[in-house]
Amino acid sequence: MANLDKFSDPNVTAKGEARARVALTHPETLWFNTGTLCNIECVNCYIDSSPTNDALVYITADEVKDYLQQLVSRNWPVREIAFTGGEPFMNPEMIDIAECSLAAGYEVLILTNAMLPMMRKRSNKGFWSSMPPTPASLPCGFRSTTLTAPTMTLSAVRERLTRHSRA
Repeated sequence: MANLDKFSDPNVTAKGEARARVALTHPETLWFNTGTLCNIECVNCYIDSSPTNDALVYITADEVKDYLQQLVSRNWPVREIAFTGGEPFMNPEMIDIAECSLAAGYEVLILTNAMLPMMRKRSNKGFWSSMPPTPASLPCGFRSTTLTAPTMTLSAVRERLTRHSRA
């Protein structure tokens, strides 16, 4: 590993210079990376996700719950929990993770390429009909999905993923 010592000191860079700092003053969104595995491979991917890159293991629902409890104990004003990857829905605990985030009272944002359900043999007309539109500026066809109705929205996503995984 060429960069093994690059980040060994939180205060000093590898060149011996003082490391820049930005004060955390009013965090509103907590981001989680769900893992580096992805069902597609994009040339502009920030983390080189692919069907074979499993360098970053899946985060678990228990780990997310622990972080959510830390937000409460630290009294941080976070209102939204966001997920990226890899492809978040390749993480087998993604629905449970989203459900526990919603149950804790947070809005949930999931960046997904939506390719797994979209590539099924059976028609998936209406699969994303309940999801908000995605800005064209997002890379690689990503869909930005904000969930605020935990029971209806996540149960619909779970049911649709289950139905389309059998196709």
